[in-house]
Amino acid sequence: IRLAFVDRTSGDRIPDQGSIEVQLSVPLPPAWSATPLDRRQPDDIRFTSYNVLGGGLSDPSRRAYFSRILAAVSPDVIGFQEVGNQSANDARAFVRSVLGGTDNEWFAHKEVGGLVVVSRFPVLRTYRIEGSSSSQANSAVLIDTSSRWGTPTLLINAHPPCCRNDNARQLEVDAVAAFVRDVKPGGALGWLEADTPILMLGDMNLVGEARQLGTLLNGDIVNAGRFGTAPLPDWDGSAMADLQPLIASLPRVFTWYSPGSSFHPGRLDFIIYTDSVIEPQNRFVLFTPAMTPDVLAAAGLEEDDTTLASDHLPVVGDFRVKERSGLSTDPDGSAALFQLNAYPNPARAQATIQLTAPEAGPVRVAITDALGRELAVLVNGPLHRGAHTLQWNRGLLPAGIYFVRVVNARGQLSVRPITFLP
Repeated sequence: IRLAFVDRTSGDRIPDQGSIEVQLSVPLPPAWSATPLDRRQPDDIRFTSYNVLGGGLSDPSRRAYFSRILAAVSPDVIGFQEVGNQSANDARAFVRSVLGGTDNEWFAHKEVGGLVVVSRFPVLRTYRIEGSSSSQANSAVLIDTSSRWGTPTLLINAHPPCCRNDNARQLEVDAVAAFVRDVKPGGALGWLEADTPILMLGDMNLVGEARQLGTLLNGDIVNAGRFGTAPLPDWDGSAMADLQPLIASLPRVFTWYSPGSSFHPGRLDFIIYTDSVIEPQNRFVLFTPAMTPDVLAAAGLEEDDTTLASDHLPVVGDFRVKERSGLSTDPDGSAALFQLNAYPNPARAQATIQLTAPEAGPVRVAITDALGRELAVLVNGPLHRGAHTLQWNRGLLPAGIYFVRVVNARGQLSVRPITFLP
């Protein structure tokens, strides 16, 4: 299969010339099925990110849509963006009116720029993260999840500037990466305990340069003269993870949808997390127009609820703390021995591979093509427990999709694709 991606308006294309050739020889994945809205376990903590579009929670004409959506999702912690002039207490009161409970069972914090966090867990500490002159500063909130997880959780609710404002948006995500560095033990702020779960969520407005997502995931600060540099931000020395939820009722992913717009649906809203200490159990984006009538009725929703409420869709992730044995467990119950990331992805000539091994032992790390043929062996021997950083340069190999393949002595396998551009 030969692929080329072309923007018909500007003429921009990937690759710049020619096409990317992909040979497929792997088994097809199992048939897709709709994601249930329920939690896998009742004690999972459900986080939700939702841009409510221009003060939507206080708009009488839209409150019914938001009420049904919140009741169907039933989050424990929700990061709102664009709440407008509504106060934190008003947002909390609205959530409480939908989900029940008393004022003593819900907590809220508002940051300048319309960011509100509403939580079933007490707010222990807050911090304003500002990287540019934009009024859309980002909010860090330490919430007391110790009753559920035995540790607090640091939540960053973000809303960097939109559209063509790449420079200001980069400043904002640089500031977030610098804050994550500084808040850890030994940093300039230093008030966060080691292994505290960290989640970043919000309308990230990533419509421009791809490196902005790299900054959030990898700590790759661009404006180093102002913010300094940062190591890989997860506690184990690896990159943070992108939740990447699909639409609950479609095998697709988008979080912004406006049927009257000339812009196509896109993914603007994210949940990013430290996968060294927490792991997702269920994840989805709620999009009611694609849901079947029986599913809508069971959830108490109507077909146009998400479209009429906002041009953004609620992004939902259920998390739990990882077992401390060193082996993480995927939602389907299979052992995920290796944590594996590659960046940048797509890459041009060279990629950095971040591998975390939960136990010492012999490991083979190889690069393969789509046919499974080994092109390079990066490691073939013992590795100690913990994080390892490897480099691979494709040299004279053509552009295309390659795979990092990691296997241990017991035959447990992890694979990560890397796309190389011309």
